[in-house]
Amino acid sequence: MRYLHATRRHLLPLIASAAAMLLTASTTAAAAQGAVGSRTSVDHGDITFSVLGDVGNEVGSRVTRAELSLLGITVAPGNTPQRADPHRTSSAQAVATNNVLFRWNDYGNREVVLRSQPYAKILTKHNLTYRTPRVVTQRATSRSHDGGQAWRYRLAAKEIRCDFWGNNCKVIRTVWVRTVVDFRAYQGDKYGVVTAYCEGYDGPCPDFVKNALNQ
Repeated sequence: MRYLHATRRHLLPLIASAAAMLLTASTTAAAAQGAVGSRTSVDHGDITFSVLGDVGNEVGSRVTRAELSLLGITVAPGNTPQRADPHRTSSAQAVATNNVLFRWNDYGNREVVLRSQPYAKILTKHNLTYRTPRVVTQRATSRSHDGGQAWRYRLAAKEIRCDFWGNNCKVIRTVWVRTVVDFRAYQGDKYGVVTAYCEGYDGPCPDFVKNALNQ
């Protein structure tokens, strides 16, 4: 009997110690799991991108999926939309001769050309590519006279932020882009784009303008 009591006396501390170890391990695992779950919810970052066109209104206004869809933009959970039809940006060549580099039609089916000299300035001074004046002239719903045979086109570039799931999209920044096109005769053709720049910016446009997805 004394042997049995001695055995119990030695076993009880061991059992208590083992139970304490199991409880500590379980608590640590639960805490770790809770931390991971908490971090996952916080790490659901916002999705930010930019477009050229008439979506939303002023800064803070809502932008619907339907509006984005009309611009060819689809927002998927967790993924920043990519440019659907990327174009290789050509460098301005033969600037001295001011030759035509690009041609397209504006929203009224009027042919617009972009020559090397204006394009060099658009690239280097205003931080835009040929895609921006092209989209501005194609998506602008109206144009105003700028003197002589030149016309002014305007279109808003909007930076948009959605939640991780691609919902609750809002305008967070707006910049108006102006493109001036001169249709006077020049070198057996027309002169074309005179300039393209961001209103209120004397030099480079913000990067989000040239990175607008629907260009």
